[in-house]
Amino acid sequence: MRPSLIALLMTLATQVGAEVQVSLSNVVSDAQLVNGDNKFTGQVTGYLVQVETQLSEDYSLGVAYNNGRGDLDTAANKYTFSEGFVFGMYQKAHDRLSSKNWILQSEIGFGFFDKAANFKNINYRQSQFPILLGLNVTSRSGISVGVAGYGQLDNLNNNRVGSLFLNYPLSNGLKLLGRYTSHKSKVRSFQHCGSDYSIGLSYDF
Repeated sequence: MRPSLIALLMTLATQVGAEVQVSLSNVVSDAQLVNGDNKFTGQVTGYLVQVETQLSEDYSLGVAYNNGRGDLDTAANKYTFSEGFVFGMYQKAHDRLSSKNWILQSEIGFGFFDKAANFKNINYRQSQFPILLGLNVTSRSGISVGVAGYGQLDNLNNNRVGSLFLNYPLSNGLKLLGRYTSHKSKVRSFQHCGSDYSIGLSYDF
């Protein structure tokens, strides 16, 4: 379903002539799972693909899909997960706070997030409607650094994500992406938290 949403967004954006950015990143996570009184740690690897289209100068619409798998403590403790995210964003450039060489921009948005996980052949699933916030600065040459995060306001203690990122232009719409993410999610007695490190590429169509 989520890959289908990504394909649909790309098709619609192409039909209306909107700008589209497609990114693909490899993700490595130092993960910790807590289930009741039991704690498991290990490394989870996966990938993140995201498609975002600029509907106008200030508004964008995006779809993201992230998955991962790994063994926690022992090979018998296999953990897999997948996440789907549909979101809309409003972006505003702050000219008065910008300098000659850097432009400051803030973002706010709303989305639908769905996560499915499996640990020791037990399935868990959760959906939420998070608020998104972001702040970044971009140089005249296209280098961008910033912070971003999202979470459902009435459940921030159990479900939240925060990221630091760097986008570095290479050539002709191609960019190098680097990101560090700290996250926490909880479904019933099952909690997944960790630190993710990702590197990838994006391309502007």
